[in-house]
Order: sequence, then structure tokens, then C-alpha cells
Amino acid sequence: MRTSLVAVLLLWLCLSIEFARVSLIPPHCLVIPAACAVMLWLQNGTGVLIGGLALLLDWVAHPSTLPLTPLLIPPAAVMLMSTSRPVDRYRRRRLVQFPAAWRLPALTLFGLVLQLASEFVLPVWQEPHTAFTLLRHQIADATMFAIPVSVVFALVQHAANELGLRRVVIR
Repeated sequence: MRTSLVAVLLLWLCLSIEFARVSLIPPHCLVIPAACAVMLWLQNGTGVLIGGLALLLDWVAHPSTLPLTPLLIPPAAVMLMSTSRPVDRYRRRRLVQFPAAWRLPALTLFGLVLQLASEFVLPVWQEPHTAFTLLRHQIADATMFAIPVSVVFALVQHAANELGLRRVVIR
């Protein structure tokens, strides 16, 4: 319960900083890494629900054409943390084989690409070269801030695992 409360407070802080429109921070560069970190930190339905709700609040505050980020990030996070059927009693495989240290930055990058792709309007997509050039520049600007934030969250998560500050239930 306390971990969920801290996660809600962290996401509320990130949402309030983004809603304040600080000019140094590109839009969606705090909420997406924080929501992904909450989902992968808690590793349960509550974490996915809290992170998805924060992404939905971010979409309501900054509406785009399609809510791709709140729709596709929670299932992607579940695929990263869920295990498949056990092959035998002692060995489990993940549904998506991905190094643990890169899960959070990769999920953040996936969320940023979804968010920026959903912000384009239809006339921009009629000229593919212009659309991809614009998308590439926006992704570069967004990743310069969001990926280091997600790497810091991943380092904190790894340090908490190593120091025994985080309960991880292996089923």
C-alpha cells in the first residue's frame, strides 16, 4: 500500500510539472518514463492500473488524435514482466526476451514514439518524407530528456533490488 501511494505521488508530481508547462521540458518527457517505471517497479495489476491512469490523464490534458500511449503501453509492460508457461518446474521464460537493464528505457522509447506518432495530423502523413523528417526531429528532442530520466529510474530500481529494498515475488 505504501509503495502504491509513493507511486501515485511520483506520478502526480510528474503530471503537475508537465501541466505547469515548464519550457525546458518537452511535453510527455516526464510522465511517460515515470508511468513506465511505476509499472515495472510494482510488477502487478495495481502498478499497471496506476501507470495507465497517469498516461490517460496526460492524454486528457494534452489531447492528440489517438490515445495510442495509454492503450498500448500497459499491455507492452505486461508482456515485459509476465512469464510464459513453465517449461519445467525450475525454469521459466519471459514472453518477450529482453535484458532487464534495458526494459525501462525501451518501454519509454516505445511510448515516446507512439505519443509523437499520434500527434501528427492526417495531411502531414500525405507527404511521407516530410512526416518522417519531422518525426525524427521530435523524437530526437524528446529522447534527449526522457531516456536519461528512464535510465535514472532503471538504476534506482536495480540498486533497490541489489540492496534488498524492493520486494520481488517470483512465482
